[in-house]
Amino acid sequence: MQLKLTHTAAGNTRLLLLFAGWGTDPSLYSQPGVEGYDMMVAWDYTDIDIDTAAFSRYDEIAVVGYSFGVTAASYFLNTFPQLPVTARIAVNGTCHPVDDSRGIPQTIFDGTLAGLNPRSLDKFYRRMAGSGKLYKDMLPSLPPAPDTDSLKVQLEAIGHRGSITADWDMAVVSDNDLIIPAGNQLRAWREADVPVKVIAGGHLPDFSGIFRTVLTDKGLVASRFSRAIDTYDRAATIQRHIAKRLVDLWNPDPEESLDILEIGCGTGMSTRLYLDRVTPRSLRLWDLSPAPSLPAVADVTACDAEIAVTTLPGESLDVIFTSSTIQWFNSPGMFFRRCADALRPGGKMVVSTFGPATFGRLHSLTGITPSYLDVNDLRRIIPRQTDIIAITDETVSITFDSAADMMRHIRATGVNALASTGTVAASRRILNDYPRQEDGSVSLTYQPIYIILQKRKI
Repeated sequence: MQLKLTHTAAGNTRLLLLFAGWGTDPSLYSQPGVEGYDMMVAWDYTDIDIDTAAFSRYDEIAVVGYSFGVTAASYFLNTFPQLPVTARIAVNGTCHPVDDSRGIPQTIFDGTLAGLNPRSLDKFYRRMAGSGKLYKDMLPSLPPAPDTDSLKVQLEAIGHRGSITADWDMAVVSDNDLIIPAGNQLRAWREADVPVKVIAGGHLPDFSGIFRTVLTDKGLVASRFSRAIDTYDRAATIQRHIAKRLVDLWNPDPEESLDILEIGCGTGMSTRLYLDRVTPRSLRLWDLSPAPSLPAVADVTACDAEIAVTTLPGESLDVIFTSSTIQWFNSPGMFFRRCADALRPGGKMVVSTFGPATFGRLHSLTGITPSYLDVNDLRRIIPRQTDIIAITDETVSITFDSAADMMRHIRATGVNALASTGTVAASRRILNDYPRQEDGSVSLTYQPIYIILQKRKI
């Protein structure tokens, strides 16, 4: 396997690692990645050996497997569980590269292998693009003189390795994939109980669009919440409602002495709500950008909690509390599993997040729809060693006199990273085109999801 760093910037500590499709090299994936992430491409799966020294300087690695790169990425994930991998996104591929019902049908694979030559390879690229226009667009990024003998050896190696199982957070499937049938992909991921996002298009997708919807620019999140610290508590009426309901669902016993970790403490609004009802034995507060006015009884740490949670000792906490935070995480599933490991038997995870109906009208105008998990998706990632005490959602709306007032609210609460309103063009579309009532007022919709889990007692 070969590796190439294609995008890098000073200070980046996060990496987007893309496992390319067969027959391609890094030149096809030259589009911008995600702000705050270096980007590295892996290709050539004649063997799947990889030098992990290339990853040593990164605090977080987001893995995207594409086409036959999904199986190569699966081997990587299984072989190096110690690496700080968060997001695991499969795009137009499965863990079954050659399979009549879950991958490329055997007869098509055998025919491709037997008849591989420059002309048949060009036909493959045309089917990969899905249209003549897209083929012309991708042509300059294809290998100029592909070695079909080498590609045949790679294809034989892929077929020989066969199927593999691995943990994936999400699969993205193009509805008009002419290489790996969409129906086969959907069947494979549903059997594996992996959430699926179906997009329009062919086998070669818009990777920039996928990256924007499945990965979080955490530096941007920290920056915008930092700027909103002075206005947050006054403006965040919905977040206060969510935090209060979450504490009510938790319903802590005031007589218990608990070791509590809160993730995403922000200004301490949620913290103060539950401190009115429980006196912790110890209290740790984590946030990307914690406010300076947090309760003095707490041990406050500025950190990326999605990574820091992997360092928690096993069975060391009674409660992990997080309100309106994990929608920023690249891998809620990995986060849940790590938290379950850190809880003592009988301990609880007390969580709220946002569902896909959140800011629906805004996202339709900006053209960027984050991949929020719905209640059913969240049920799929509940750790096996926990029981569901509660999982429920609601729709909550807030009305403003104008779209401009709504935009000021979004900035005052720091959720403009969530709303994808950061560009001048996006803001202009919202101000001009956001749906209005007859009196000119507008409404902003949130879909909070509440989850209470309890680790089983031995």
